[in-house]
Parts: sequence; structure tokens; C-alpha cells
Amino acid sequence: MRVTLTFFYLALFCFPVEVVGDDISPSVQIESIQKERKSLATARDIRPSNGDAVITRSTDDLGRQESEGLAALDSILAQHEGKLRELLVVNQKRQDAKILVDRVDSFEPDEVKPYSFLKLDLFRDALENEVLTEKTLTTDLKSAKQRSESAKADLAERQKATDHTRSQTSPSADNLGTAAEQKIKLATQRLALRLTEVELLKSQLAICELTQKQLNAKIAVYEKGVKFTVDDRETKISELKKNESMLQSQKVASELHIERLVELQTRLSNQLSESLPDKLALPSIAEAIEKCQALAMHSIQVTDCLVDAQLQWKHRFELHNTAKINLSNLKDWKESLDVLLESIDSYLVAIHRKRESIQTRSTSSRNENEIGVVSQDAKLACEEAKRFFDSAIEKCVDQLQTLKAPLIRFRKELRDSISKTASAWSSNPIDYIKGVFSYEVVEVNEEGIPVSRALLLLFLIALGIYVSYLASKLIARFLFPYLGVKPGVAVALRSIVRYALCIVSGIVAFKMMGIPLTAFAFLGGAAAIAVGFGSQDVMNNFMSGVILLTEQPIRVGDVILLSENQCIVTHIGLRSTRLRNYQNHELIVPNTLLIEKLVTNLTLSDNLLRLVVPLVVDRTEPINESMKLIIQALKKESRVRQEMEPIVLLKEVDTYYLTFEVHFTIEFADPMESLVEQSNILTVIGQLFPSKANNLQNTAESTEELASGSSTQVEVPGKLTKDQLEKEIKKLQAFLVKKM
Repeated sequence: MRVTLTFFYLALFCFPVEVVGDDISPSVQIESIQKERKSLATARDIRPSNGDAVITRSTDDLGRQESEGLAALDSILAQHEGKLRELLVVNQKRQDAKILVDRVDSFEPDEVKPYSFLKLDLFRDALENEVLTEKTLTTDLKSAKQRSESAKADLAERQKATDHTRSQTSPSADNLGTAAEQKIKLATQRLALRLTEVELLKSQLAICELTQKQLNAKIAVYEKGVKFTVDDRETKISELKKNESMLQSQKVASELHIERLVELQTRLSNQLSESLPDKLALPSIAEAIEKCQALAMHSIQVTDCLVDAQLQWKHRFELHNTAKINLSNLKDWKESLDVLLESIDSYLVAIHRKRESIQTRSTSSRNENEIGVVSQDAKLACEEAKRFFDSAIEKCVDQLQTLKAPLIRFRKELRDSISKTASAWSSNPIDYIKGVFSYEVVEVNEEGIPVSRALLLLFLIALGIYVSYLASKLIARFLFPYLGVKPGVAVALRSIVRYALCIVSGIVAFKMMGIPLTAFAFLGGAAAIAVGFGSQDVMNNFMSGVILLTEQPIRVGDVILLSENQCIVTHIGLRSTRLRNYQNHELIVPNTLLIEKLVTNLTLSDNLLRLVVPLVVDRTEPINESMKLIIQALKKESRVRQEMEPIVLLKEVDTYYLTFEVHFTIEFADPMESLVEQSNILTVIGQLFPSKANNLQNTAESTEELASGSSTQVEVPGKLTKDQLEKEIKKLQAFLVKKM
């Protein structure tokens, strides 16, 4: 064990590689790392002094923790050495790029004027690639710096923990801090690796910037003397035709692979039919067939793009060599170019998805291994088809990406030409108006939106809103009654249908105009901020309206009691609800109030309204007969609903009158009509108890006693005059009002 520790400390401390800065070259660091890796190898292998045989100590002889630490340290050193070697190569390229940039001012093309338009396009493509590379390297550099900061913090934490361990441990211990020192060494080497990665990315980013300067200088020189010649056009078209022939051959080869694989699949399936009835017992062959079929389809698609690209290059040649082109022709060219670019993007996405689906799909070969009779020809055919698919599909992707860059540049040239033609003042008013309508007001996903398309979009949206209104109205008028939907529910459904149709019509309008909804994502974020900070009440009312329309605790036509006001609901909107009271006044109530406050719905279940009316009759009337008369009158009355039988209750018996409480039910219609019906019913009941003349005298004779509150009978001699009788009646009425 002591020997083990000796070699372990030798590995840790004899050849340390410090975290170095820019003053030490990568080659010196590589030499130091190589020495330390040799020390690690020595720690694993002990050579005896009396022989040449190498005795390798097993992992059991070394401690598990020591063995893992040595392996981790060696792995980090190997990675660091690889990064340093890569840094040497990149630094050399950086020096070469600096030399080329210094000489770029004296750059002269190796051809005479006019310069090749195709070569200028190649320089532009290379510049665009360098810009994309710069963005990627910038992102990677940011991540590498974060990793280096994390490694630096980890090293500081481990050093702090080691110092704490030393202060708590006796100095006489043999294995003092061995594990902690090992962790510090690993953290130190990991930090050195992260710093080297940062330096490597910085050098690569510097090379990218230098290359961009060089390309910009070359492009500036070529633009001064370039001309799109007929030779350039024919060269490009010939190149596209050559690629087209290559893809056609690729398609034929795919079909041959498919025929061969299908034949093998059929033959092997027949051989395995007795023990394995499943015809898909050879998943590898089925997968190879699927790959070849997908490759044939994508080859056809890319071939179509190449054919269309030939026409676009002819248009581009005409644009650069024709003094004046009709505005309508320019628009037609741009429209066809937009279609081609959309096809290229869709094909690239389709190829990417197909490759991912094939790679992620796990192909099980369990049946083949169990049976063991799969022919060697089938395996070779599957491997060959896989290699063919991998190489051919990469060619399809390269062809599409090579086509895309110059076509995007041509679209920009067309936009500039269309804008100049449209903005130029023309003596012909029709051409000027066409130019105004063709002016691009906004650009979405590298595609301009002219005024004509914007106006057409607004018209389609307005038309969709109007059609949605008519459709919801017709549905509510004809479909809902046919389905037996209640009126209140129909109103709610009509609102929901109208808003849904408006949203759908808006989406369809954007799709018809070819404008993606993602272009207005920033408006959605701005709207969310506005709603969150400045439109809380509006959103509360909106959500309350949605709840009212979906749950329907209140429907159109219901009679409700809100703050002791009896009203009928006439309309339920997403923000507010309209109510009408008995005075025919329209009340606009926010929906939040109907959700949060106590609201009594008198006609939620049905339209039957139960009325309770007090009725005072003369004391001399028989009680039972009076109650029977009232009930009979209510049953004969057609306006009184008989589902709930009328009830007459005796509430109070006084010296001069009887107080009844009449309960009956009517069907609610309009608030004022209901009051009129109630009045008519009470008039009929009142006619059952006509007033008697002799009661007036008795009432007059008792007025003085009631007014004084005395229980003694007061006699009134003789007959009362008419004036005295009216006076006594008024006193009696005042007393009755006071009693009630």
C-alpha cells in the first residue's frame, strides 16, 4: 500500500501542469501534459528491478478511489492535450488569415473585366456562411466562459475544503488529505481544459472575423466590374441540369434497391413462414425499403426544385440585363420565386423529420437472431441500402441549401426593383396607382407585404365578421328552435358561435394571404402586458361574461332581483349585461357585478311567478264562504295557472275586518303586463265582496271609540250628515293605515 501511495503522489505532484496564461505556448503545455500522463502510466505499472517482465497491478491492489481518480485525471489530460493540438492548428490559420487581410488592399481578381457574376455569388454565399458561423461561435464562447467560471468556483471551493481538512487533522497522519489533494488536482486540470476551450473559440472567432473582412474586400472589388453575362447564365443552367441528371440517376438507383430488397424480403418470408407467420419478421429489410422509398420521393422533389430554379436564373439574368421590365412581370416572378422558396423550406423540414423518425425508431432484430436463418445477402443488401441512403440524402440536403441562398438574394433584388418601379412617378396614372398598391409596407419572414395584400386582408377580416354575424343569426333563428334549444340558451350559444366564427374567419384570412400568425406574436405579448397592467377590470368583466354564457345562471328573458330592483334580462354580452325595469329603463350592468353580488333569479327553472296578495274584507262576511269564493274565482280565472293550486290563508281577525293572504301563480311575460294581470285578478276577487251601506253607519259610530283607544261603547245620537260621515271615514282610514 505504501508503494501505491508513492506512485500516486508521484502522479499528482512530480509533473504538475498549472493553469497557464497566454504567455506559455500550447506546445509547452502539451509537453508538460505528456510527462504527467507518463507518470500516471508509471503509477499503474510497476517494473521490478531484477527482470524485464512487466507486472501489472490490478484494480484490486489499488484502492478503488485511487484508481478512479487516476483514470479521471488521465481522461481530462487527454482531452486537454487534444484541445491544445487543435489550438496550435487554429493559431496557425489565424496567422495566415492576418497575412491575407493585410494583403487584401492590393487584391486583384485573376480575371479581366467584366468579372464573373457567379464568382461574386460564391463570395456572397461564403460571407453569409461566415456570418452564421460567427453567431454560432459567439454562442459557444459564451457557454464556454460560463463553464470556465463554474470550474474556477469549483477549484476555489475544493481548496477551501482541503485547508479546512488540514486544520482539523493531525499532521502525523500518513494519508493526510490524499482524497482532497486528488480532487484539487482534478479541479485544476478541469479548469485548464475549460480555459483552453475558451482560447480555442476566441481564435476561431477571430479567424471568422478576418475571413469576413477578406470576403467583404473581394466583394467590393467584384461589384465594381461585375456583369451577368450569357456565359454565366448558361454555366449555371448547365450546372443545375447536371445536378438534375444526378438526382434522376439517384432515383433510379433507389428503385433498384427497392426491387432487390422486396425480392429478398419475399424469399426470406417464404422460408420463415412455417416458424414465423408474421411477414414483417425482417424489420431491417422493411426499414431499408422505407429509406429507399423516402429517398426516391425526395429525389423527385429536389429535381422539381432544380427545374424551377433554372427558370428563376433566367429571370435573374433578364432583371440584370434589361433596362425596364413591366411591374406585373416583376410581381409574377416574385410570386413564383416565393412558391419555390416555400417548397424548398418544406422539403428541408420533411427530410429532417424523416431522418429523425428513422434514427429514433428502434429496429428490433430479435426474431432474426432467434431463427438464425437470415441470409448473408439480405444483411449485405440492408447495409448497402443504408450507406446509399445516408450519402444520397445528404446530397439532397446540400442541393436544396445550395439553391436557397442565391434565390433569397434574387428575391431581395426583385423587391428592390419592384419598390423602385412602384415609387417612380409615371405619367400614366394607372401605373402610378399600381405602384402604390404594390408598395411593401412590412416584411414578414423575409417576405414583403404590399399595400394591396394588407387592404385585402382587412377586407377579408371585415367580411368574415359580417358573415359570422349573419351565420350566427340564422343558426339561432332556424337551427336552435329545430333542436329544441331554450331561448336563453340560444342567445348564449349565438354569442359563442359568433365569436368562434370571427376567430376562424380571421385565421382563414391570414392563411389566404400567406401571412403567418407568428409575425404578430409581439402584439400578443404587448396585449398581455396591457391586459395585465391596464385592463384588469375589462378582463374581469370579460371572464364573467364567459361564465354567464357557459354556466347560464342568468339567461335572456329571466326576471331577476338585483339590489331590490326587479328587472328583466334583455341582452348578455362579454363585457356587460342589459336589464330593463318596470319603468322601461335600460340598465347597463357590468358582468362582474352579476357574478360577485347576490342575484335572485325568479324565472330560472320556469316562467311561473308566485304572487302573495293581502286581502281585507268586512268582518261580517263568513270566513269559510269567503275563502271558498276567493278560490273559486281564482280557479275560474284563465290567467291563473293551476299547476300550483291557489291557496287562501286567514292571517288576521279584527273587530271590523278580516285579513286574508291569497297565494296564486301566473305566467310571467312582460313586467308591466304581469302587474296588469295581477290587478285584473284582484279586481275580480274584489267584486265578490261589495260594500254595504249599513256598515258605513256602524263604522262611523265606532270611529270615535277607535280614535280614542277606549273600550267603552260610544253612542252617536241620530243620523250623521254626509260631511260628518266622510270625516269619520277619513279618520277610520288613517287609523287602519296606522295599524297596518
